[in-house]
Amino acid sequence: MTNKKEFSGPVIKLDSYRVVRIDFNRVLSDSKWASLAKTVGKPNIEMNYSISEDFRHGSCTMTAHIVRASQKQYGDVSVVGFFTFRDDVTDLEDQKRYLAVNGGAMLYPYLRVTASMITALDNPDTTILASLNFIEQFKNLHDSK
Repeated sequence: MTNKKEFSGPVIKLDSYRVVRIDFNRVLSDSKWASLAKTVGKPNIEMNYSISEDFRHGSCTMTAHIVRASQKQYGDVSVVGFFTFRDDVTDLEDQKRYLAVNGGAMLYPYLRVTASMITALDNPDTTILASLNFIEQFKNLHDSK
């Protein structure tokens, strides 16, 4: 018989999330859109994460930069998720991976629905963010640091 504690359940738990930024614009004139088109950039998704000093909690922030030339819409929507690691998840690299992959996968649906709601306010043709491969996102994020 061993005294080793057995762990079960998810390695990371989403405690809560918040919408932290909505910056949405719709341009009404073609000439105004033409002058803005180069500066609004291309649509993308960005993700950042951080781990608390006690290594028990983490946060993940995801931002969607929305550009819909056909609707003359552009803007940013950001959500942040707050997570708790399971007690046996103590390795910093594992925590980073769990936040980026598992945390990102848990948080992304909230970003998607927020982006869809915001873009639907002035047009029934909503923006639906594409599905993401969070393992690839983690590799890209990790390689850029």
